[in-house]
Amino acid sequence: MPEDQRVFPSCPHSIACLYVAVYVDNNLVRHNCQEIVDIFVKDVNKDGRIELNFEGHGEWFLSVNYNTDPKTGEVRANQRHFIEAVGTEFFGEAAKVNPTVLPQKPSVNLSDFKLDIRPDPAILSAYASLCGKLLFVAINTMPHIIFSMHDHTRYMTKATRQHMDFVI
Repeated sequence: MPEDQRVFPSCPHSIACLYVAVYVDNNLVRHNCQEIVDIFVKDVNKDGRIELNFEGHGEWFLSVNYNTDPKTGEVRANQRHFIEAVGTEFFGEAAKVNPTVLPQKPSVNLSDFKLDIRPDPAILSAYASLCGKLLFVAINTMPHIIFSMHDHTRYMTKATRQHMDFVI
């Protein structure tokens, strides 16, 4: 919808915003103006092929927490609880997530790590699980780590303890 058509008299904000998150048969609709939702639902329901489930003012969708600033209407997404759960799973109960400036140490090159002829299946499984969860985070809320995760996933079938320690 063009920007000039997103201004509604009943909207408390200068521009009406509508966010629709869809995954298979689950959906979440976030908005800052009821009028734009009504127009959207009317347009979606024209042919009757799509059914939207409005379950109130949803804040969680597929482990992503969505918060709306009531004054500005800005929507922010984060996965803090999911990231903390991943930290607890791989580091134990006392795990704390420490933010870093860079997603990976630039001085370390994964291709320098010695590869085993017969990698440990337990390490491969844990490494693949951790990489998959971090890719999920990268896709949803932290795109700045995607290049680092791409580098790590190249070793999914030959990861060593050194690779696992580095990704952690």
